[in-house]
Amino acid sequence: VLHHMAEPTVALRTLVSRLRPGGFLQIGLYSEPARRHVEAAQRFVASRGFAADAEGIRRARIALRGADGARRFASVVESPDFYTTSECRDLLFHAHETRFTLMQVRDMLRDAGVRMIGFVLDPRVQARYAAEFPQDPDRTSFERWSAFEARHPDTFIGMYVLWAQKP
Repeated sequence: VLHHMAEPTVALRTLVSRLRPGGFLQIGLYSEPARRHVEAAQRFVASRGFAADAEGIRRARIALRGADGARRFASVVESPDFYTTSECRDLLFHAHETRFTLMQVRDMLRDAGVRMIGFVLDPRVQARYAAEFPQDPDRTSFERWSAFEARHPDTFIGMYVLWAQKP
């Protein structure tokens, strides 16, 4: 839940300080480009003042599925998280959410003193990336993944999930 903390970089450094040399860490962070639909839905919900309780969440879901929002918020409404109260609260009503670009993730890992081992992604996405960037056989170039994400902004729709290792 680093993306819900006030200072995710400090939190990551703290986790890494507890990691043994050579140890691995799996990290999940929200993608700024991929969360654009969620951010729009969050603004919609906030602007209408829906409460983060069960009744407010039900009312928000009805409004988001309504005629005005059906097309605009289709990707949010199609999310499995939309249909349970606790997951919808996490999706649309969180008090604090930090979204990252891949360059920010790169800098955050560097600052914490770990290196990326690779992303946890569908093998078809990995294959598509490998075809577009054969010069990155390890698939660990943040710059190239950033270019890939720019062309395919929903690649990390769930979040960036990656493995990192402490030297």
